[in-house]
Amino acid sequence: TLPQSTEGCLSCVALVRWVMNEWLYHGPTRLHRTSSLPHASASRHSGCEEPWDGEGEGAARQHVPGKAPLDANTKLLFEGLGEGMMKLFRCHVLKQRYTAAGGERLLLDLTTLQELGRELGAERVVDGFDRLAQAANILVLNAANILVMLDENTALFGDALVFQDMLQLLILRDDWGQLKGKLKAKVSALMSK
Repeated sequence: TLPQSTEGCLSCVALVRWVMNEWLYHGPTRLHRTSSLPHASASRHSGCEEPWDGEGEGAARQHVPGKAPLDANTKLLFEGLGEGMMKLFRCHVLKQRYTAAGGERLLLDLTTLQELGRELGAERVVDGFDRLAQAANILVLNAANILVMLDENTALFGDALVFQDMLQLLILRDDWGQLKGKLKAKVSALMSK
């Protein structure tokens, strides 16, 4: 179940990329206009302003991580943008129901969001999406593997937030009604810890 939501997610990613690129080109300091832009064209500097469509010449102005350092204000802006998107997406993800196909789609979307975090230069955002992806793997496991994982307590090793998200996502699976009898006691015991 996530087909409509995933389109919204990808639209949001496109919008954040557009904001990032526009800021890098039109930002308030000379740094934004020169060293951060590996291939700024002459027509941009001659006062000719055409709208950016995400392709062609506009794509050439995209920030290339590692090419030029970002100034402190730009880095804070991009980190804030990424962190806000991460919080919103995490909240959204923990309110949906998932089929196995929806879980696979979520993992693909999380990969896209991790790439966006890298483009923004926001390591905390990349780490946050990585932790959510680790938890979301529970959506694509079959019942036997989930039971083995919970019996062996392999889920208990690692980040506590990943573990909590994993348990919440487990309950959001479409087949939770079928799994509940096998897993409910184990999940309840783990959630109370």
